[in-house]
Amino acid sequence: MVNITVGATVKWKNDDSIPHTVTSGTPEGPTKEFDSGFINVGDSFIHTFDKKGLFEYFCLPHPWMTGKVTVD
Repeated sequence: MVNITVGATVKWKNDDSIPHTVTSGTPEGPTKEFDSGFINVGDSFIHTFDKKGLFEYFCLPHPWMTGKVTVD
């Protein structure tokens, strides 16, 4: 989990050997807050959070890979 303030930007970098996604929501219910599409090896994705809340995310091809961003 990451804690940030409104207006902060989070950067996810793929240091793995296979592509991943950063998709908002959960595997049971993706939302439309943000979606990186496939992030290839060595690439990154950034998203600026402009409102408070708890934002869950997961990887589409690997739904057990999850995370949360708390924005205060």
